[in-house]
Amino acid sequence: MFGLRRAGIPWAIVLLSFVPAAHAQQRLVPGSTVRLFVEDQASPIQGVLDSVTPTTWTLSLPDGQLMGIPLADVSAAQVRVPHRNTLRGALIGGGIGLIAGLLFVASSNDCDEDVTGICDVFLDVGRKVAVFGYPVLGAATGALIGTFVKTGSWVPAFVPDAATGSATLRWSVPVAF
Repeated sequence: MFGLRRAGIPWAIVLLSFVPAAHAQQRLVPGSTVRLFVEDQASPIQGVLDSVTPTTWTLSLPDGQLMGIPLADVSAAQVRVPHRNTLRGALIGGGIGLIAGLLFVASSNDCDEDVTGICDVFLDVGRKVAVFGYPVLGAATGALIGTFVKTGSWVPAFVPDAATGSATLRWSVPVAF
């Protein structure tokens, strides 16, 4: 029994690793910002999906004109998915807070002329607050800012097969422009 349980853990990890990949595939619906890779064209066509028929997709291009693209010519599609940047903001803010705290500690002077020792106590507390408090404050501030800042990323989308009308999975790699 113990051997079976131990052997099941790696299989569970392998199966769970496919879950994000399955969710990364997006359906194309009118109103989505899409990037279509069309055969015999060097760069992808980007626009807002206006309408979908079994044989043609109509895009509203950035200049306002509508363009009909035959589904048979589409080799791959990507859809822009917005997401929040909470973790990225926390990491950047925490890093800035850590640098600020270390700079404060490095620039603080020793209390050579203080005979009472009070200066040393406050300086030690100030150093601890700077090293530990500044990164926490920076991370909290960065996470708060990152929550409100939305960016998008391109993810592969389902492209229906023009001959059968069924959705097939076609691989595409997002490329930043």
